[in-house]
Amino acid sequence: MPLWESERIASQWASPRLNLVRSGAVLFLTDSERRLHVLKLRTGELQLPALELAEVSEVCAFDDVEMAVWIRDHSDYSRRDEGLRVSSFGERSRARRPASCNRRNQPLRHDRKCAAALAKKKPKLLLGTRHDLAQHGVALASAAAGQRLGTLLVGYELPACEATWEAPVAFTSEPYHDDSQLKVELTEQRIYAIYQLADGRWYLGARDSRSGALLWHREPPRAHYGTNLQKLTASSARVYLGVNWRLELFDPAQGDSIGVIW
Repeated sequence: MPLWESERIASQWASPRLNLVRSGAVLFLTDSERRLHVLKLRTGELQLPALELAEVSEVCAFDDVEMAVWIRDHSDYSRRDEGLRVSSFGERSRARRPASCNRRNQPLRHDRKCAAALAKKKPKLLLGTRHDLAQHGVALASAAAGQRLGTLLVGYELPACEATWEAPVAFTSEPYHDDSQLKVELTEQRIYAIYQLADGRWYLGARDSRSGALLWHREPPRAHYGTNLQKLTASSARVYLGVNWRLELFDPAQGDSIGVIW
């Protein structure tokens, strides 16, 4: 059973304005209608009435002590570092983009330096996107010609670009649906994936990003044949699944459902 469910929030859940970030004990949610909702992390209770915004182009969190978010509230990319700081109490002030928002400081990135080296060492694999996770990396691959890209994971060590493990993206041997809607999310510690089976069921699960070992997998709640999967993303504290115009929250360590935002 979920720990909590929020009040219903009207939004187009596939909108690019939709963002959910955490800062301390607070969740900040921007919706398609340019509104900011502030929710208590432990209960899902709305902390204050929705705040109207001029625009939502980018959202990221300040550190946990501040319990605030930075919002680029305009679409002028020439002023991309100018934005709005909003606290968990609704206080607003103009602010420059904080260091925590600098994408170049994030560990997850496309790894160009190992692309050629891995291709030479693994000529039988069709290698796709590679990501550098500090001292190791993960590549999405296809094990055979004609097989869909993203069915295999290849782990490698840095800086030698030596492949150290291979593992299927799938968690069981059960066949994929023809349109599995496979999504993979890589983080420093885990590799998350969700896909649909041929019989219509869905699997969400995680592998260790250093070894490829399967950590957990389960059928997410309220997912069935015909489910519309929009987004899979994760932080160190939560796994977020956008599905059928709602947001499902999971514990990253065990995969337990911990809440839903309608």
